[in-house]
Amino acid sequence: MPPGVAVIDPSHQFTELDLLRALPSGDDVRIVVQVADPTFDWRALGRSGAGSSRHSDLIGVRRRQVREATASLVERLASAGARSIQVGDLSAVVAATVPARRAVEVASWPNVVLVERDARGVRNSQYGGNDAREGMRTSTFQNHSIYGNGPGRSGGRTRFGVVDLENGITSTNDWPLWNHRGYERTVSLFPLTIVSRWVGVRDCVSVPCNLFPMGAGTWPTGNWDSHANNVARVLAGSIENGLSASSFTLVEQRQRSGIATEGDLFYYRVDGNSFSLSAAIDRLIVDGIDVANMSIGVPCDPSPGCSLACDAGTANLSLQNAASAGVLLVASIGNNRTHLNSSSCSADYPATNRNVLAVGALETTTGTAYDTSPVASYSSAGGMLVLVDGSGNRPFAVADLAAPGSWVYTYGPAVSDYSLMGSRPFVGTSFAAPAVAGTAGLLREAFNNIGWNLNDARSLMVNMLLFGDGYQGTTNGEASVGMDRFTGAGRVHAHVPATDDMVAPWGWGFHVFRLGPGQVASFPVWDELAEDPAVQHWKCAMTWLEPARSGAGSTSPVADLVLEVWDTCAPGGAQMVQTDFSFDIRKRIELNHSQIMDGSRARCLEGRVRAWAVPSDSPNPLAPPAEARTREVYVADYFHSGDRANH
Repeated sequence: MPPGVAVIDPSHQFTELDLLRALPSGDDVRIVVQVADPTFDWRALGRSGAGSSRHSDLIGVRRRQVREATASLVERLASAGARSIQVGDLSAVVAATVPARRAVEVASWPNVVLVERDARGVRNSQYGGNDAREGMRTSTFQNHSIYGNGPGRSGGRTRFGVVDLENGITSTNDWPLWNHRGYERTVSLFPLTIVSRWVGVRDCVSVPCNLFPMGAGTWPTGNWDSHANNVARVLAGSIENGLSASSFTLVEQRQRSGIATEGDLFYYRVDGNSFSLSAAIDRLIVDGIDVANMSIGVPCDPSPGCSLACDAGTANLSLQNAASAGVLLVASIGNNRTHLNSSSCSADYPATNRNVLAVGALETTTGTAYDTSPVASYSSAGGMLVLVDGSGNRPFAVADLAAPGSWVYTYGPAVSDYSLMGSRPFVGTSFAAPAVAGTAGLLREAFNNIGWNLNDARSLMVNMLLFGDGYQGTTNGEASVGMDRFTGAGRVHAHVPATDDMVAPWGWGFHVFRLGPGQVASFPVWDELAEDPAVQHWKCAMTWLEPARSGAGSTSPVADLVLEVWDTCAPGGAQMVQTDFSFDIRKRIELNHSQIMDGSRARCLEGRVRAWAVPSDSPNPLAPPAEARTREVYVADYFHSGDRANH
């Protein structure tokens, strides 16, 4: 066998079919079937701008592709006696209820890539908390008049999607309290006009995500005690500009507000079944969502779910398409940890999918200062083993960032009530994730304000990784290289690319490369000259796109890429200063002043990305040998001359 070539283990597909075979033949089973995905330019869709005629035209093209790709399958399922047949909106998938004996047959039908059982999910909630704007430094956005009021990719306000689960108790008590004053915005003062920032409410339990007509009497009755309401309150709640603001001091207003205080909100109610989740993700694309929060855990196969191969039906493909179309996806990592030093990975899906920014929780209920707050005792562990090309199974951290998991106030039950949670505090990674999602939306707005038009979701993701302070939950210390399986790049310390926030001299940049085996891409830290001796700190982060895993190719290897920083003007020739040689798909390096300088000599810093091994672009073992072996790589970095502790 040639070096660097791994045997593909088809056990995922066999295991799933074995489970279907084990069902009593007379039983009915709900399945999700994926067919070969038609080629489509998701990036063109992401660039088109939500609401534009170009965006609508491309959505129409994709919907026709899906209908054509699934037509023969739908017809054959109907002929086989399937019931409740549903076709994906933008994903080439079909859900149907069939006799168990027929489910196995479907896997052998022409053009069928994957057959999965539909499964239900759970929320990531442990319910408490504190206001954290100052700790996370997101107040710097408000100081620059960045509130989520645009420009987003749609051209208007930043659009945030809240994907959340029905709770199965009643049909109404899991909806957000959309008419609460914490979600208002003032349109005009004379005459006084107030509207809700909830723009769309979709019920994706009934695919294809029915849209409720806007307004009282037509939208579902919201509930202050719902999980979705409290996720949304952290993400974008605000009373600072509403009718209730005069009742509180400025500090009290901020305590009762969230992160992106003027962003628009869209709600997607799912039942945790994989087809419902895929349908909601497709609608994020259609609605032009900038950042979507998923504080949920969904079963995936193979079980346990902490595996790159794990897929909830066809959700992996939907997640990849959404990221390529410009939607930044943020998910809670889960509340499943039993012991800090446990070696097992307990992260939930979809946080384990690497098109998603996974968020762990900090313990912020003890009165500990934010910058010394430890990882929360319940926050799930990463450490997902992944097959790396030529290097065997290696751990991915999974966790990307950490944020406060505890929040004191909620909205309701009256529309002007802002309650202390008391005996029912909202605590969990469910409430850390929307703090990060809100921050990401504000960062996108900050970039767009200076003309950078950062509408690529993966470029936004890698810039978010720069906000980690290096805290490691594993050791309760800090590290300047690599990702931690509890806290990723660390606690969020947000900043704006502006002189009054970044102490000069400072610089910020991001880069996109496409690399094949053995290739190296390089970029200067600002320019090719020696760094300014006043610079105190440099941060760099990297990620890359791995193709979606599903079906027989789900265990195919991933690429092995390394992030390095070199001194190109060192006496005697270029010398390496630091490297992140982990096998993780996320990389990070920080340099302090003593590393930027070589004694009294300022170094000429150059970042490099080296591709040691790159398998085929496609995880499909039937892909042609000529398949290009490349990866699209995203890098961001900044330097500043201020206090490193603030970053």
